[in-house]
Amino acid sequence: MAPQARISLPPALQRLTRGEMERVIEQANVGAENERIARLYYIDRLPQADVAAEVYLARATIKRRLPKIVEKMQIAEKHMKS
Repeated sequence: MAPQARISLPPALQRLTRGEMERVIEQANVGAENERIARLYYIDRLPQADVAAEVYLARATIKRRLPKIVEKMQIAEKHMKS
């Protein structure tokens, strides 16, 4: 079994189902590459190193992008609720 990422999400995003998470990522408008990063990390739960290998970026780049992606996901989630 492949290792799973230890993900830290804000509480509002932690409660989302897989389908809701997919919609939030789509609505977050983070761009195709960051959308793929979000799907691999938050939905497929791949570790950052594996995500980096999948998208041909350095792990440090993935680590640096994730906070901005989550920020936009939170905004999208709030808009979807209202």
